[in-house]
Amino acid sequence: MQVRRPGVMIDRVSEKHALLLVILGLDSSSTSWHDEQTERTHKARSRTCQKEFYVIARVWRGIAAPETAHDYLEHLEHTIFPELAQIDGYKGASVLRRDSAAGVEFTVQTLWESMDAIHQFAGDQVEAAVVAPAAQLLFRSYDRTVTHYEVVLTSKDV
Repeated sequence: MQVRRPGVMIDRVSEKHALLLVILGLDSSSTSWHDEQTERTHKARSRTCQKEFYVIARVWRGIAAPETAHDYLEHLEHTIFPELAQIDGYKGASVLRRDSAAGVEFTVQTLWESMDAIHQFAGDQVEAAVVAPAAQLLFRSYDRTVTHYEVVLTSKDV
């Protein structure tokens, strides 16, 4: 970092010392380096979150009988996912599976660019689960509502 004073250039001044020089009026700039750096960092983080990581996860859960679990995955892969891919703002999906005493539990997480995109999929009742009649037959039970989350951080090494 450089601090300017008329006729003098000071290199590699610590942030603490730079702030002291600003307070003492030895820095000719009108704003401190710290304020400028903080603002640049905040803007960069905001851009990163909005452009790279910010999406909305729509999460839903259902429990299938073991004998119909594979049929549900086939239904998702061959019918639902291709339909979702046609919706502007759809970003992808993950399906989690867990065997339990109640059956095979699935948690489906779809990713969306915005609530407007979710409205295109779900209609006005965005909290209501959208479960196709063909899929309903494959479940012992399923949630009638969904939960939405903002995805604020993710890793590419999944």
